[in-house]
Amino acid sequence: MIDEANLDKTKVICLFVGTAHDFSDHVLRLASEEFPCCEFQRISHINDLGFFDKNGRHNLRAIIVHQSQSKELLAQLGKICEGFNGAMVALGYRDVPAARQVADAAEADGLGAQLGYLPMNLEIDRWVSVLRLLLCGESYMPRELIEQAAPAPEPAKPAMPDRLFDRLTDREFEVLSCAAQGNQNKIIADKLGLSVHTVKLHMHHVIAKLGVHNRTEATICFLEQQQSARVQ
Repeated sequence: MIDEANLDKTKVICLFVGTAHDFSDHVLRLASEEFPCCEFQRISHINDLGFFDKNGRHNLRAIIVHQSQSKELLAQLGKICEGFNGAMVALGYRDVPAARQVADAAEADGLGAQLGYLPMNLEIDRWVSVLRLLLCGESYMPRELIEQAAPAPEPAKPAMPDRLFDRLTDREFEVLSCAAQGNQNKIIADKLGLSVHTVKLHMHHVIAKLGVHNRTEATICFLEQQQSARVQ
């Protein structure tokens, strides 16, 4: 259900349609940090779009639907585009063959131009760039969905095993844990009784040991590992 009471009516709105497993809280926080002028909300099912305040629909900039609801999306795409005129509708996906089937079906129904795509397994910088396009009202069609004869894509990276984090020292793990909570270096330094320079040095070592590119990717790996541990 859409949290109307907490929506900032002065901001444009982006809705992620899926469960907390499909689009985690961290994904929403990351998007909010990158696009502070936009309000990001998550609703569990595409049918919940009907509860969105009609008076606020002019602020809705993008609707990102998880691929697990692709059948419902295809069935309602024309109606959604008409009811939310001006909002870019896109499929958030990880499974390339399944997303290609959606693209083919949308094209066959004459709705191909009305549907964009947001690959959820991109590097952070590229993912943010694609989301920016969608928020600007631009459709995005990944090459992997166009090239039918392209080689099979690499499988999505498995969740980070626990032993990978065993490479970290206790202090490095503490720094990463604080960073994953959204704390800036100065706050982390105060919490752990370290200098800001030492915090930066620990984070540099964390990034190198985890084999990621930056702080954001390191925190995402940490949060995914924590979520996986809770599920198990």
